[in-house]
Amino acid sequence: MQNTILDLLSWSKLFRIQAKQISSIESRENLNDVALKMDQVANTLLTGKDYFGNAMDPSEVGQALLRLWRTTHDQEWRFSTLNVLGEMGNQIRLILSYLRDAAENLLREDFVRPDKPLVLEEIKAMMNPIGVCKYCRKVIEAKAGLCPFCKKTITHEDIIENLPQQDEKISFIPKKITKKIKIDIPGIFFLNEKTERCECRKCGFAPYEEGKTEDLYCRNLKKCPSCGAKEESGKIKVIPAVKHKTILPRKLKKKAKAKEDKAPGILHHHEAKTPDVEEIEEKPVQEITHKEKEYGGLATQSPWPCEGKDEGRTGLTGMSGPKKGRVIWSQKAGSNLIAPPVIGIDGNIYLGTMGAGFVQIKKDGKSGWTFSMVNNVISSACISSKGFIYFSLPGKTYKLNPDGSPAWVVREGSNFPPALDKEGNLYVISKGDLVCLRGNREIKWRVPLGCDPDNRELDLAPSIGPAGNIYISTDHLLAFNNAGEQLFHAKLIRKGTRPVVDSEGVIYVGTENRILCLNPEGKLYWQYELGDQVSTPPVLTNSGNMYFGTAQRGTLYCITNTGARLWDFKGDSPITGTPSVDLEGNAYFANQDGNLFCVNPKGKKKWCYSSKSFGFLGGGMFNSSPAIGENGIMYASCQDGKLYAFE
Repeated sequence: MQNTILDLLSWSKLFRIQAKQISSIESRENLNDVALKMDQVANTLLTGKDYFGNAMDPSEVGQALLRLWRTTHDQEWRFSTLNVLGEMGNQIRLILSYLRDAAENLLREDFVRPDKPLVLEEIKAMMNPIGVCKYCRKVIEAKAGLCPFCKKTITHEDIIENLPQQDEKISFIPKKITKKIKIDIPGIFFLNEKTERCECRKCGFAPYEEGKTEDLYCRNLKKCPSCGAKEESGKIKVIPAVKHKTILPRKLKKKAKAKEDKAPGILHHHEAKTPDVEEIEEKPVQEITHKEKEYGGLATQSPWPCEGKDEGRTGLTGMSGPKKGRVIWSQKAGSNLIAPPVIGIDGNIYLGTMGAGFVQIKKDGKSGWTFSMVNNVISSACISSKGFIYFSLPGKTYKLNPDGSPAWVVREGSNFPPALDKEGNLYVISKGDLVCLRGNREIKWRVPLGCDPDNRELDLAPSIGPAGNIYISTDHLLAFNNAGEQLFHAKLIRKGTRPVVDSEGVIYVGTENRILCLNPEGKLYWQYELGDQVSTPPVLTNSGNMYFGTAQRGTLYCITNTGARLWDFKGDSPITGTPSVDLEGNAYFANQDGNLFCVNPKGKKKWCYSSKSFGFLGGGMFNSSPAIGENGIMYASCQDGKLYAFE
């Protein structure tokens, strides 16, 4: 067992050193995650207890190691992590094969814990020091001789400068672990039980995960490496939400007032040396704990900031759409484009791709910046009034700065588009839960939706009403307030389309062969039934009518806000694209034959553009929900990997 702990500690340290040298954020996070789990397994073998203090035997630890080995042998994990490491990837592949051997040893029935307790310091003394070669920058054992990679003669001094300082400690084992996880850590950091990581109270930065410390609980840090917040007297007080008055030293009055803007909800208290006191009134905690507006709500000044145009996903814009249906430019963005485009405040277009990551395309058709990723992005993004860009993929949600640089990534997400409300709260779907994130990636709350997250028939995109309530369709229509409390649920027939919420809070949703209209309390106003399957969410017009498409007959229907049918337009193949509606009431949508239609408010075809003119065989080229921008320009993504602009 001592050798197993020694191996795990050595591998963990090598993974962290290697993670610091690669530029890929995703690969760096994957290596740090595996290193953290190796540390936790080593801690369990040493103490006989898991992360929460529960007793575990070696066979259970072996099962945990085996699960970790299976994770690292997943094809997507290996492609996104090991393939970017070059030669070092081969070394890590070898280590991961040893990981399975260690798991099998722990699962053997004759494996017995030693009678004499293991001592961490004795095990660490046996570890081979690991460093980085001064010449080729490869991770090697810190000993004199030939570098196994560049074959140059090196001395101990050539490597020691790249090693951690001697006074740094490998403190992966918490000083005290209880079921309540009460750990002695500096006041500026706290253990977030929801994310299971140690975070800064001010900015939410996690130093351990970002490689800023070797200490899992940040005990060796006196200030945050990100925002610089620090403890000055060893104590930090979070202002409670009370109305009574608190007595503070007069000298601290100005300091407290000055720090409210810099560190909302946190005051650093010094020992008072003067008896002079003065009364100051505390502010309610909701006014100072967080400033969502610093990050911005949905960019209402943008012509198309999210899929569906607005928080309620009505699909209606105040802009005029293209009159002729003529392509004015196209720009290659990836191998395939499935994600609908969105438009920023600057008029540039942003969308996810398959094979190229997340990209910006200038409004004149030229390529902008690219945020390179291995994963495919198939859902649309949303843009805040401050220019930040949010998008999700399975297990992750990214926030990008306006220049395309990463602001943060959080391990919550799915292939459904996120939603951003007016206060800057971000709502994402993750593992069958609805998760509310603040602009600084702190998890505000999460609620289970009670559905299978792998059911591809579901459309779990959140919509937000004018009162800030969130609506999601599963086999029920679910409504939550912005505190995560469920308001109501209404039974649907099988699955429902994403809800659409108008300015009065009235909700429209498609389910099987009908459209339902419900009031803000979830009571049914009316329903419209037809002999076909609804394939798109309903979208609204300025006149109060709505459009939606069907799957079997490929028909676009127009009904009034009282549920009366006005007309229908037969497109001859299933309508796959959610319609977008311009100021005049023209509807723009795609069908499975690869045609992009414009139908006027009377149900007559204005123009049709076929993707078969691109020289491809088959159909279904254009994707859902084209974005309507300024000057009558519309943008549509296509499966040939290009973004097209129409006038």
